[in-house]
Amino acid sequence: MSESNLVSYRNLTKNYSRRTAPISKITIHHAAGVGTAQSIVDGFMPATRKASANYCIGNDGKIGQSVLECHRAWTSSSAWNDNQAITIEVSNSQRGGDWPISDAAYKSLIDLCVDICQRNGIKTVNYTGTKQGVLTTHRMFAATTCPGQYINNLLVNGSIASQINARLRPQTISDRIYEGIDLSPVFNATYYGGRYPDLLAAGLKSPDQLWMHFTTFGMLEARQASADFSPVTYRNTNPDLNAAFSDDWEAYYKHYCMVGKAEIESGQRKRMI
Repeated sequence: MSESNLVSYRNLTKNYSRRTAPISKITIHHAAGVGTAQSIVDGFMPATRKASANYCIGNDGKIGQSVLECHRAWTSSSAWNDNQAITIEVSNSQRGGDWPISDAAYKSLIDLCVDICQRNGIKTVNYTGTKQGVLTTHRMFAATTCPGQYINNLLVNGSIASQINARLRPQTISDRIYEGIDLSPVFNATYYGGRYPDLLAAGLKSPDQLWMHFTTFGMLEARQASADFSPVTYRNTNPDLNAAFSDDWEAYYKHYCMVGKAEIESGQRKRMI
């Protein structure tokens, strides 16, 4: 059984049991605080803690490991679940409220989940809201609000499962995956080519040529590549994103595809006007 090569810090605790079932689930937790991968991993070292997780993700997106995958971590208050699951503890970006996580931590979470699935033969993931789903949470097995409302919303609205599955399915030339993120919600080749005559004048006609321009230049120039998404409007409608990203236009496209679109559809974020 292999371990993730995404790990930058490893400090193995003795808080674990022998795994006796195949890995078929991923359980996502939140740390209920802001920390680094190292601080979260090291927090599982004392035997008196009687808790652990296979992997830990810091607020900056770095990944640590506390328990090898061949062992069952003590995470979800359910030996049955932990025996089947790789468990992940994710730092929050602030304490309290809906316990949000940073975009860096979220991207690392998706990267790690994809890596876990690929190495363990999990072809697709789902969240059913019950313990039968591939993606599970602590609150399914104990009286707790873990993984916090922010992560829970991303599970319920399908953001986490869709981002993972987009990278698990066999990639074709028509897939619009950029830096591990499915950008299909913000890119339509026909719309992009029709909106900007300079692209046609430059000889960019095929969907792949237009996609290459979009990912190389278009996002940096805040060009609109879909009737459903304007980076300028998205920025102006969301002061929190403007404060976080400023003129980093690429970040608005990525945020919308990772979490923003689902947040709008579920009423957690204002619609673009």
